[in-house]
Amino acid sequence: MSPSVSFLVVIMKKILYIHGYNSSSESRTAQVLLAHLGEGFELIHPTFSNDPEEAIPMARRIIREEGVDMVVATSLGGFVALSLRGIPKFVINPSVAPHLTLPNNGYDGDLSGFKRLSKVIWDDIDEAERTNTTGLFGLNDELFSYRDIFSTHYAHVIETEDSHHVLDETITDIVIPHIHSYFGK
Repeated sequence: MSPSVSFLVVIMKKILYIHGYNSSSESRTAQVLLAHLGEGFELIHPTFSNDPEEAIPMARRIIREEGVDMVVATSLGGFVALSLRGIPKFVINPSVAPHLTLPNNGYDGDLSGFKRLSKVIWDDIDEAERTNTTGLFGLNDELFSYRDIFSTHYAHVIETEDSHHVLDETITDIVIPHIHSYFGK
């Protein structure tokens, strides 16, 4: 009689994190996600350009090549995420009109790409997009709030007492449980 062999197959869910303006792959949010997502999750968190015409194709390429299952994004990264279709998204204080807010935050680059894309991020939102996209909005966001326009296009809005930079506890107590719940973990 031959010995039996057992295999444990762990299916990793891949999460792409897209950081905000002038941030990086080593942002505080990325570090908290890395530390607390837990077993069965892989966080992909590259550094993105502030230029949406570079960041959006990069995000699409990573999603395709890495088999990403969900996107989590903050601020300007939320703008990039909201331009993506066909993937679940959790956006935190997303900027949806960066051409209006970036100049107030030290950005002196070309705003034409942001302006053009801010008109089309609301296009082609079908029922799957509407229900598979969640926005978290800090009620004390000192930079901007696009909660109202977001809620006219997407079904899931969460409000917290956070400022623009959410607390670690918001990530561990709200964002991560949402991700786990979405994947039935």
